[in-house]
Amino acid sequence: MAAIMDDASSVPLEQVAEVKDGFNTGSADRRQSLLVRTPNDLSIHMRLCLEGKWITPHKIRHRQLWIKTHDIPLKSRFDQAKIIYRQTAPYLIAAVDFEGLCYLNSAHAIIPFSNNKIVLYALCAYLNSDLFKARYQLISGEIRRTFPQVHVSTMKKVRVPVVLFDSSQTLTINLAHHAERFSI
Repeated sequence: MAAIMDDASSVPLEQVAEVKDGFNTGSADRRQSLLVRTPNDLSIHMRLCLEGKWITPHKIRHRQLWIKTHDIPLKSRFDQAKIIYRQTAPYLIAAVDFEGLCYLNSAHAIIPFSNNKIVLYALCAYLNSDLFKARYQLISGEIRRTFPQVHVSTMKKVRVPVVLFDSSQTLTINLAHHAERFSI
């Protein structure tokens, strides 16, 4: 994988995907009024939601949080298949979301322009790899031990192998199968 990371075979992530912040609920009072742990009514005005701390490599664990959507316009990006990653972490910790989860501002999302299952899983495998972890830490300069951050601005600039966005490539298919197995 390291051999395919030269400038000719890699691109900044922002050229092949959108990188988006999570939903900011605002003040503590507004957060309390919008978020519900156990809804009485799973109406059309409620939507499953997650916090970054529930993301582990390849998996989204706890999902017992709903957001009331009747007062807020949630953008369609939440409906799309995407990779969601923790904001508070020394390196990327990511998982694929096909459920259309709303994610709070403790998480960010990567939405590839070629948004298909193989590409999502292959990119997720790469982003969770030791190679990417080392590259990210070198590029970001993030050294804080307390509340380190994965910044959207840094993620937009990191270079990713172009091959990961071609779902017909053997490497991409193999990485996708690897990541999908870990997501179960």
